[in-house]
Amino acid sequence: MKRENSVNAIAKGLETIAADAEIAARGKMGDAVLFGLVGRGIGLSRTPWMHEAEAAHFGLRGVYRLLDTDAMARDADGNRPGLAEVLRAAELAGFSGINVTYPYKREALDLVDSLSDSARRVGAINTIVFKDGKRSGHNTDCWGFAESFRRGMDGARRDSVLLLGAGGAGGAVANALIDCGVQRLSIFDTDGASAARLAARLSELTSNASGPRSRWGSPSIWRGRPARSTALSMRRPSAWRSCRARRCRWIC
Repeated sequence: MKRENSVNAIAKGLETIAADAEIAARGKMGDAVLFGLVGRGIGLSRTPWMHEAEAAHFGLRGVYRLLDTDAMARDADGNRPGLAEVLRAAELAGFSGINVTYPYKREALDLVDSLSDSARRVGAINTIVFKDGKRSGHNTDCWGFAESFRRGMDGARRDSVLLLGAGGAGGAVANALIDCGVQRLSIFDTDGASAARLAARLSELTSNASGPRSRWGSPSIWRGRPARSTALSMRRPSAWRSCRARRCRWIC
């Protein structure tokens, strides 16, 4: 009951957004499309401006809202809404879809009805589409990074690359780098287990690859912490040292 009340409270607030979107769309460019981004600590994100500008370019009235769980009210037990509650509330409020960012990209895998090939391969979701009462999960991070790499760094060396971060976005970038022909991929994360899981997943994927990916062969994948690796102990950038001193987490 508490959880349902929480969902209804969130939905009520989001319905106000939906109503505002409908009013704003009248007399404008077609019907409004309501969508947004769910994550933690995203209050300063520029994503709304970016997506609304892109929608306008294609003749759509897009209304994009930030759903920052860190900024949502706590319930009687002192807990903020979780991803499952926010997604259900967004559906009730009439959202067409939701982008997903830290720390929910992996958790979202268990909250959708179907997965695209890219989301299944990467093991993370950054986009959920609501349609006909179903949720479909997608990952555009992998394609986006690979395409940007091909356009802007086509001549870059691919013999050895260091990846900082083994989370949802890091996994997408790792897959994209392999698609782009990287021969040795070193993975670092403050959570050594996360780096190990990503390395194991990539090794399995590349060993079973066929088609475009297989023409590069299977890359050499290393994972671990800098202090235990000769590969990373030769030169540590000062920014790396200062960030570790502040106990920051790298997010790639």
